[in-house]
Amino acid sequence: TAAVSGALQARLLAQSEVAQQSDRPPSGNLEAYEAVLHGNFNYAKRNKDASELAVNDYGQAIALDSAYGYAYARRAQAQGRVANYGLITSEGVAQIRQDVEAALRLAPDNVEVLNAKSYLLNSIDIDLPAALRASQRAVQLAPDNVASLNTLSVVQQKRGQLEPAVAGYQRALTLDPLSDRTRYNLALQLIGIGNYAEAEAELRIAIRQRPEASLSRTGLAIAQLLQRRTGEAIATAKEEPDDYWRTYALALAYWANGDPIQSDKALQTLIRENTDDGASQIAVIYAQRRQPDEMFKWLDHAKTKNKVGVMNDVGVVEMRNT
Repeated sequence: TAAVSGALQARLLAQSEVAQQSDRPPSGNLEAYEAVLHGNFNYAKRNKDASELAVNDYGQAIALDSAYGYAYARRAQAQGRVANYGLITSEGVAQIRQDVEAALRLAPDNVEVLNAKSYLLNSIDIDLPAALRASQRAVQLAPDNVASLNTLSVVQQKRGQLEPAVAGYQRALTLDPLSDRTRYNLALQLIGIGNYAEAEAELRIAIRQRPEASLSRTGLAIAQLLQRRTGEAIATAKEEPDDYWRTYALALAYWANGDPIQSDKALQTLIRENTDDGASQIAVIYAQRRQPDEMFKWLDHAKTKNKVGVMNDVGVVEMRNT
């Protein structure tokens, strides 16, 4: 007992300079807090419909407590998740900026607020050095915050710092082994550095932890086809719950399995339905086919700013681990 007490006291003293963090409204409004918890639940599902529900949940929390900085930060990130499904509008971008500004004004040292700032900088403004500084500040304030470790590792990955990104995700998993989001992110980085078998193992755990989440099966299919198990990759891709990512994964898996007809069918669906927001994935498909002219054409299209003022497909900055 004395040893445990001494260790706990030392830990508390060591963390005395670390900012206290809370996801609760400063007003103590329990309805607002409940709305945020609903939002967090929906956000964690990682699919289009649930992300839109999360935006509404966080909006409800803000309506109940206009000084709830954490809720503004979470809504900005959920709105960004919606943007990943090609549903971003000029109003949506403006809302993200307003929410981040409000969150910074209300809770500048809250790590979730800094995570939202980092998201805005790295995914919309494409200012990776500034995003890195915001993420590093969040980790400095709360070294054991899993979301902040994830956010920092995402920025490091986009800057090509894959080894530090892997280390960050691994640390996050020691703190929260049940985080399927962290496992998915870690797996992408493992694929980026060529550790396909280890990536596959992490993705299988992520799928067991949250089978309804999108992307994990797409990642698993890619890990399998990179290990030349193309038949398995096709079967896995067919189980991807999100239509867009399922089509993308099938385009890759069918081509690797020697079925250009089915691969072309999937590719043409992406070109027809996701010309802008799917441009970087279309480029990857052409890269797999060793058609550099088409690849660069679609990469250029991904980088082109649309009428909203952001890149058609911000996924282009993730090419280092694709």
